[in-house]
Amino acid sequence: MNNFIKFMVFVVVFTMCMGFAPAYAADLPVNLNVTNLAATLDTTYPVEDQSDAEVALAASPEEVYIVYQATGDFAIGETVNIVASSGVTIANTCGTPTTDADSDGTPDGGAVVAASVYTYTFTAATTAATTSVAFCLNVTFAAAGNYSFIVGDANGDSGSAMLYVEDDNDVTVTADVQGEELEFLIRLADDTADTNSCALGTLTTSAVASCSYRLKVRTTATQGFTIHWTSDGGLDSGGTATIDAVVPDDEVTAGQEEYGVAFYPGAVTDGGACTAQSIWGAAFDDPVSTTPQTLVSCANANLVTSSPDLTNTALMDHQASIGAGTPAGSYQQIVTYYVTANF
Repeated sequence: MNNFIKFMVFVVVFTMCMGFAPAYAADLPVNLNVTNLAATLDTTYPVEDQSDAEVALAASPEEVYIVYQATGDFAIGETVNIVASSGVTIANTCGTPTTDADSDGTPDGGAVVAASVYTYTFTAATTAATTSVAFCLNVTFAAAGNYSFIVGDANGDSGSAMLYVEDDNDVTVTADVQGEELEFLIRLADDTADTNSCALGTLTTSAVASCSYRLKVRTTATQGFTIHWTSDGGLDSGGTATIDAVVPDDEVTAGQEEYGVAFYPGAVTDGGACTAQSIWGAAFDDPVSTTPQTLVSCANANLVTSSPDLTNTALMDHQASIGAGTPAGSYQQIVTYYVTANF
């Protein structure tokens, strides 16, 4: 027999149909590649390991042995019927047809196959009450799947066994674990690149100068995050002059010496808006904080990506104007941000 042909043994235990339930497939010992049928006559139950009942989907037929302990002898003319589930074809009997059903060395009968039904008819009496009955089937499978073999005999015995082709009896369990992520970037206003500068340019009395950038926080923290801010003082020229801070909830106006920011807190990807510090009013400017304080709080995770995001990022817009008496000079201020996540 070719080496690539696999042998399988189904050991099926039957109970009488009258008043008894059929044996469960989980209780049936099943072995593959068995060359000695005597080694498969295992009547110890339950058998937990049924890994031998798993086979690969192959182009060539599989030889399947079904073995069980009958409750009585078989007389001449009595039958055993084995019905395979849909998708299984019993092509013919095995290379060595089953003629000795009870493995006592004496031929007992023969089988007739019709599609997925195998019928064995006894032409000689057996001693099956003291020995197991074994049948060999040559089967092919239409596709991967879980296939049953239901057996019934003239003694009223019945039972079943399963054969698992490929991985249709497997469950792939997957899970994603998101680590505690926290990332903070200061980006250009269009969120296309990182930046750490905000140039107001040359200030004039005729216009309000502005520059802006985005605060981009990525975190898996389910309770969200908080951005705090402070600065090293006002917008000044090395300690010789400082541009006046705008009055809270006012507007920086051309021709007046004023400096402040407008802040837009945005939202987060995990749902919900962010809440800015209470001093911020819609469409108004406010002074830059010179002491550490909360700028904005967001109550949910924010899983922003590297792509530009103008919704789930905060926009900070600095604005300045001067009056006729504003001293000339180079003005500078350093604004510092700190982020904490609430895991």
